[in-house]
Amino acid sequence: MTRDLGDAIKVLIVSDNHMIRAGIRMILESQSTSYLIGEVATAHAAVDAANHAQADILLVDLDLSGVDVVDLIQQLTHTPATPLILVLSNLGDDELVRQVLRAGAAGVVLKVQPPAVLHAAIESLCGMAPKKGFTEPTRPPRLSINGIVPDPAKPQDVSRIGSLTRREREIIRLLGKGLKNKDMAGQLGISEITVRHHLSNIFSKLEVIDRQNLLIYAHRNRLIEMV
Repeated sequence: MTRDLGDAIKVLIVSDNHMIRAGIRMILESQSTSYLIGEVATAHAAVDAANHAQADILLVDLDLSGVDVVDLIQQLTHTPATPLILVLSNLGDDELVRQVLRAGAAGVVLKVQPPAVLHAAIESLCGMAPKKGFTEPTRPPRLSINGIVPDPAKPQDVSRIGSLTRREREIIRLLGKGLKNKDMAGQLGISEITVRHHLSNIFSKLEVIDRQNLLIYAHRNRLIEMV
């Protein structure tokens, strides 16, 4: 069956790691909000692609062999098309991450995080509203090493987040690690029915419609930390 790409976000991967590229390809193919338009493995090809591929997001692996990734990020941010740059980082890359963020990267996703976090980061960067498709990309004003930090929390968000119980925050944290309801129940020593009840309460309090949008909301409001 042919996918209806519609207004889906166009993503280009920059990595010389075949397994990373294959994994990202599978992740993007698993949903309809974004799709892969190309893969490149060198800094030169990345700059060329940034100029010609019309990508919305450049997904850049920080482990490019023999490449000064900070310099590469600076070059990519000065291309005429100026696509948004989302970097893939390892745990322990904190200093390098700080440098690439200063160089112009728009966000970071850790390689140990689940696919849902990558989906959430891509959609959040491109300003995708729930159930309304793609809108024009907007650059976030502030950044962090474990995801996207948007505008300061609005008063209504402060109130919503303040209404969360300690257990509900634990549920959100475990969701950010990619755990399913059964796994969360086992780790917290509660039933799956109770987990579903907590998720229902969380959706209601934060005014989100599903797990995916909860992840986006949680990253925007720093409810999910590095795992």
